[in-house]
Amino acid sequence: MFTFLATALLPLRRNPVADPVGPSPDVESGQRFPRLALVHADIATTPVMNSDPSPISKALDAMLKLLRVYVEPPLMEPPPPPALPASNVLLASVVERAVGLNNRVGTDMRGPFSVAALKGLRVQAVVRYEIWAHSPSQVGQAVEKLITQLLNDRDELRGQGFLKIVLKATGPSENVFAEDAWRQSVEFDVLFEFPYVDSDGAESLIARIPIDFTGEFNETTLVVDEMARWDNESAPALHVRGPQRIGALSALAFIAGTQPTGTVTITRTFDGVTGIATNHPTLASFVAAVAGDNPPERHADVTFVSLAKFLSALASFKITDESLIGMEADGVPQSVLTALGLEGTKGKEVGGEDEFVAFLETKIGVGDTAAHKAVIMEHAATSTAVSMGDWDKNDIPDQYQSVQFRVTPSIQLTGVTDRLEITFQNPKFDQTAILYLRAVRGLPT
Repeated sequence: MFTFLATALLPLRRNPVADPVGPSPDVESGQRFPRLALVHADIATTPVMNSDPSPISKALDAMLKLLRVYVEPPLMEPPPPPALPASNVLLASVVERAVGLNNRVGTDMRGPFSVAALKGLRVQAVVRYEIWAHSPSQVGQAVEKLITQLLNDRDELRGQGFLKIVLKATGPSENVFAEDAWRQSVEFDVLFEFPYVDSDGAESLIARIPIDFTGEFNETTLVVDEMARWDNESAPALHVRGPQRIGALSALAFIAGTQPTGTVTITRTFDGVTGIATNHPTLASFVAAVAGDNPPERHADVTFVSLAKFLSALASFKITDESLIGMEADGVPQSVLTALGLEGTKGKEVGGEDEFVAFLETKIGVGDTAAHKAVIMEHAATSTAVSMGDWDKNDIPDQYQSVQFRVTPSIQLTGVTDRLEITFQNPKFDQTAILYLRAVRGLPT
């Protein structure tokens, strides 16, 4: 009887772990097919993939970091000795919600350059605080304080991305004998919006589009606009023709190490001109000569002895409340901060490093400018960095710095014969670097 039962149930059993795994035998062989086996362990390995955290991981980290401060001093003082487990905030549930079209909400700009997509996502979650204390009354008071503080700060938290924070439930206090303590939980419904920047896989910006026509007559052409790219392969001149107004000169620069050698020249001229262009010592004097409705000169240039000098001339600086806070943290004296915060100094944008240093000297004096110039310029610089591509092939995203010089009043190229040109001395960079140049149309803003 027992033999019959074992025989009847045998086809329904799972294969033992010791079953051999290999190629499937023929049916005629009488051998049993191995079940629940795909590939032999010594043939296949599981690939290990290294990548940056996903947007949802970054969003959850950012959300929990903001919420965790409510159970840290000074918002919530730790219980008196003996020591207890630290109060914390945990995730009870998470649902990812989309924002915009495919999570895209706009374009990240560096001056006139469209460098990346602005994206975002929303996290709908239930977060659970676990509060520890030595007695039921203490843990109850701590929970009440947490709820009050968190709900009172909803307006401030909204500015940090919390679109909704609602008290969901409070659990009963429980005695944890192993810790000789009391624990109570409180849950909140949270809707958190997390913005981020995504290059969408872009390795560079489009500066030139070559087009080939193949047919009876083969032709080629090159589509360009008011932008040029210089690198260690080529450095074509930027040519801009009228009629149009130029309201700013902008650049995105990545320099891997040593600065490329060679001069940079900006020329405002027109077709058919004779004679040598009037050379100006600074960008400011050049713009003063060629800009406006009735410029004194239509054939002039300014030359920078290096790419670094050219970029420093395009840089701009502005003293803001945020920059003053950074300067204070880095040790700038209060007397200097007070002078920089005065009306007529704070909020004024100054183009060019040399011009900004001269501006500082008139406001805080030569001595204080020399002593604190580096810190002030670091915090007052309006340039921002952007990651894009890997031109130097070191497996690290390249960091580009953006600079923009506003031309006030604008340079007017009144007809098709009027030109603005920016040229590099050499046909290409002699070091690993990339520079994007653009002449921005329109009036300065």
